[in-house]
Amino acid sequence: MKKRLFSAIITVLMLAALCLTVYGSPSDGMNGAATRVNDFADLFLPEEEEALLTYFDEISETLQFDVVVVTTDSLDGKSCMAYADDFFDYNGFGYGENYDGALFLISVEPDHRQCWISTSGFGIKAIDDDTVDEMLDTIVGYYLSDGEYAYGAAEFAYLCGQAVDGAREAATFSTGKLIRWVGIGLVIGVVVALIYVAILKSQMKSVHLKGEANDYVKKDSLHLTDKADIFLYRSVSRVKHESSGGSSSHTSSSGRSHGGGGRSF
Repeated sequence: MKKRLFSAIITVLMLAALCLTVYGSPSDGMNGAATRVNDFADLFLPEEEEALLTYFDEISETLQFDVVVVTTDSLDGKSCMAYADDFFDYNGFGYGENYDGALFLISVEPDHRQCWISTSGFGIKAIDDDTVDEMLDTIVGYYLSDGEYAYGAAEFAYLCGQAVDGAREAATFSTGKLIRWVGIGLVIGVVVALIYVAILKSQMKSVHLKGEANDYVKKDSLHLTDKADIFLYRSVSRVKHESSGGSSSHTSSSGRSHGGGGRSF
């Protein structure tokens, strides 16, 4: 049921993409000859490839985060990880100075079908190790294992959008909450200080000025034994952690950092 429902949703998205008459121009993040959909293994129907390209371009340009898919029937002697990382790096993908983006590789080499998610820049943080595993569970379990490659690619783009958008919202939420707590702390500090001063003022009984400070102290009544710092307020910040596992990373042949993971199907 879940598979059929999502397939219907993706079908609607693809049909909507095909109806678009204005295509976005290539982003600054994509300077190479490749597009965001590269079906070298001919796994997609022509109409599927066209719809996917529009869908991937729209998500990438909206998020300012390159989302790419590549299919191949030959890894040219490389590992899936190396092939995916190199394709991303050497074809000019990635937004900004950190090359933000993610690539999904589907390899259908004879007797060795594999897939790999390569993350870069903000993608390493947004699509951490646990998220990669969850994405692969869905994509492989529901689509690739049944040969539904176009739907698997669409699911990858959709899940990337969710992960990146969620990570950015979490970062904004944490920063905003920290600022609010600091502001609240300052207000509380001022209020407590005013109340404290008011209480001291109300307890003052002297009506005549004394000539010296010692006149205000009873003889042998003041003994200082300890010193203490009293904080009238404190600020508290809490950061939401989406995953306890974090992101592992490695260096590609271009010298850039990548995260990600993969499996056979």
